[in-house]
Amino acid sequence: ALKAALDPIIDVDQWMRTFAMSTLTGTRDTYGRIWEHNFRYFVRPTDQKVIVLQWDLDSAFGFSTNESILPSRNNIRKLFDIPQYRRLLDGHLEDIISTSFNTTYSTQWANHLGSVSGNSFASYNSYVNDRGNYAIGTLPSNTPFAITTNGGNDFSETDSAIDLVGDGWIDVFSITVNDIVHDITWLDGNTWQLTIPISIGANLLTLKAYNNQGLEVGTDSITVSNTSSIDLASATNTIIRELHYHPADPTAAELNAGFLDSDEFEFIEILNTSTTDIDLSSTAFTDGIEFAFPAGTTLAPGARLVIVSNRAAFEFRYGTAGITIAGEYSGQLNNGGEHVRYEAANTSAIADFTYYDDIPWPTSADGNGYSLIFSGTDPNSPLDWRTSIAPGGNPGSDDGQPFNGTPDELTNYLIQGALIPQVVEDTFQVSFRQNLNADDALIVAEYTIDLVTWTPLSSDALVSKVNQGDGASLLTYETPLAPSTESQQFVRLRMIER
Repeated sequence: ALKAALDPIIDVDQWMRTFAMSTLTGTRDTYGRIWEHNFRYFVRPTDQKVIVLQWDLDSAFGFSTNESILPSRNNIRKLFDIPQYRRLLDGHLEDIISTSFNTTYSTQWANHLGSVSGNSFASYNSYVNDRGNYAIGTLPSNTPFAITTNGGNDFSETDSAIDLVGDGWIDVFSITVNDIVHDITWLDGNTWQLTIPISIGANLLTLKAYNNQGLEVGTDSITVSNTSSIDLASATNTIIRELHYHPADPTAAELNAGFLDSDEFEFIEILNTSTTDIDLSSTAFTDGIEFAFPAGTTLAPGARLVIVSNRAAFEFRYGTAGITIAGEYSGQLNNGGEHVRYEAANTSAIADFTYYDDIPWPTSADGNGYSLIFSGTDPNSPLDWRTSIAPGGNPGSDDGQPFNGTPDELTNYLIQGALIPQVVEDTFQVSFRQNLNADDALIVAEYTIDLVTWTPLSSDALVSKVNQGDGASLLTYETPLAPSTESQQFVRLRMIER
């Protein structure tokens, strides 16, 4: 009960290192030793965690070298009855002694200070040696780092996440799985537990343990097979389908309800593009906004869910029918464009791109009420994004239209009407209306001067891309050749089924 109450309040690691330093240096005039006072702490503004401060260091080296390592007075001693806290204290004792609280390190300072002051520091050097040796003698016996689940033998699990348990000594401060750092739950003084996502099939898991200096202190491996039908979310089965970075301003009703900022209506939609269930556990947005999907978050084939800036605002505007809201994210999407990264549980990129609010990106998504819809294969390509057909987007549903026709029917599927050529000042431009919902095919604009060699026009040649409010977007391309120097130019549209 005490641990459960303290963990959210104090920075346990910082407390244990502070107490380790205090006990090694023999600081007597502190709470827990000879007084009921001299206990100073500070609430850290960044996370509201309480940290403890060193106090009265002028009374250091004040008790005998074989004085108890643990505080002996007041309620503070109860902290060290918690096995997980005691292992941290012991771990910091071992770390400090091996790195700095030893005569190899202190002798150079004793000699230097003696030379500049004319005083002898030999007694302090002896204290460091004797106190350090005494503290080392109180540490628990070394426990080899090892996986103990199923006796350390390979096994199968009908799940996309497993709990792996093992042993580790006090020098284990972090553990990686296949070189990715994982959060550790210490079940007692030497038993750790990791929750690890695994993909369908056999998964070789190589664990490495590191001390507080980042040095490897142990390794072990095991193969775990996922025999379930749930696969891990990755770039092969998961996409950001919709991103609403600059919603329309609040309506009168929304203002009256207390929603005063358009950014409160932001959302991002995730889509499972595969034919199997996927596990989103531990996938996370790490740039642009911050959000980590909790354990047990799964998505059926073709299903989608959204994360939102403000749940109450989102539900006021969109309702909840047919929409799965996974939670609220931290931060806000920049109305002027920014980098967004969405990572898989193994920290590989599911999506990593930078959107913008100007050409060649769809400008109608910048405050005109439309959302960005990803309809291609490369999220960094502005031509693979379009705006939603209706203002506000369509979270929880899709406004795309599948193509089930023949190649001859692609034209009607993709565009409305004919090409509109024009000369603007000394540029040759061509405009056309593209159906916004035509996600199963793409258009490549090409130009030529001889009707033999056709050159694709890149996104840099896109002059404008504007949602017309009727299901179509008006695109205008500009060739790189000035009519004054090349009067005969041709443009065509090549249509490709995805």
